[in-house]
Amino acid sequence: VEGSPEGVQAGKGRGEVLVREWACKQQSGDLCTLYAEAQKVLPIFSKQMDAVVALFDSRRTPKGEPAVKLHLSPLKHLYRCMEKMCLKGGKQRYMCFNICDIVRCIVECDDCENVTAVLQALQACHQIRVLRVKDRSNHLTSMNWMDIMVNVVLVADERVHVCEIQIVHAKMLLA
Repeated sequence: VEGSPEGVQAGKGRGEVLVREWACKQQSGDLCTLYAEAQKVLPIFSKQMDAVVALFDSRRTPKGEPAVKLHLSPLKHLYRCMEKMCLKGGKQRYMCFNICDIVRCIVECDDCENVTAVLQALQACHQIRVLRVKDRSNHLTSMNWMDIMVNVVLVADERVHVCEIQIVHAKMLLA
């Protein structure tokens, strides 16, 4: 991307930016292996996301509620993973290299300033390696969903399991 930091390049999708040289793909194409890895990564991911969101504990809405909230999700259901694998065409059909949201969460922000601050906190966190950022606020999904989607790996994870963080404006969650 012209004018971007070294190692940042435009992705293939609208609003997608690949960060650094790491590919945004799982290390295993086997669903059983990937799901077992996800079960091991989930508690570590949850703890790390708790720490990132804790950075914003002092920020409050006018009503005194937290301005940044974490919504941890359970592992994506196996049926949904298989559905994504089957609906994909090409040579890697029935493989799960591209399922990067088995381990996932939503970070809810009360305003755009906090959305930006959370993204910056993720990029500055030394325990997280950001692989990809998708700006789905300016490039809506086909279902009109708006967020900033960030794919990450945990630096301490030798399995290099790709996780997903959706940074969402609070009003979008109410829609």
